[in-house]
Amino acid sequence: MSRKQVISAFKHLHRTRRKVFENDLTALEASKQKINQEFRKNINEADPAVIKKLLKIAEDSEMILRTQIIQAEETTPGVFKAKITADTFKDTNYPFKPDAKIPEFKKGKKCSS
Repeated sequence: MSRKQVISAFKHLHRTRRKVFENDLTALEASKQKINQEFRKNINEADPAVIKKLLKIAEDSEMILRTQIIQAEETTPGVFKAKITADTFKDTNYPFKPDAKIPEFKKGKKCSS
């Protein structure tokens, strides 16, 4: 794995975090720190197999950020506006039926701790 691929993954993650967490200074700073920390932690890694695995993690993380994370901003008390992009994964959405019968969960044995 080349240094160029690692730098590309690093930059791609940062670009995505800036887009996803736009105007959210707390999330921007926290994500910046986490990305930098993870890349710094593995800066001396020389094993190509490990580097390949780490690059896959970076690519998967970027994809999750881009497609699974949305921002919601409170416009008025109790009312939120979601920022959904073209990349956001949208599953099939069925209308809620107010007369739907929702089964109750059976109360059974509980796990003991």
